[in-house]
Amino acid sequence: AGKQFDEAFIEHLEAKNVSGLAAMDTALVTEAEECGYRSTLIALGVMKNMQYAFKKYSYECPFGVGYLVAQFSF
Repeated sequence: AGKQFDEAFIEHLEAKNVSGLAAMDTALVTEAEECGYRSTLIALGVMKNMQYAFKKYSYECPFGVGYLVAQFSF
């Protein structure tokens, strides 16, 4: 489920779809054994009233664990 979670997670970030990200299926989040989901939601909450850009630099999943390198800029 990790790859499916990662794809949806990145898609929501790229679309700036915070409500979609927050409403992700809890079973999928649990099954994916995520480690950055909640901290990303907190960061997005802090940036709620700020204009920001999201840029994905890379993503890979070599051993079933996704690695995203991205930046939020203001």
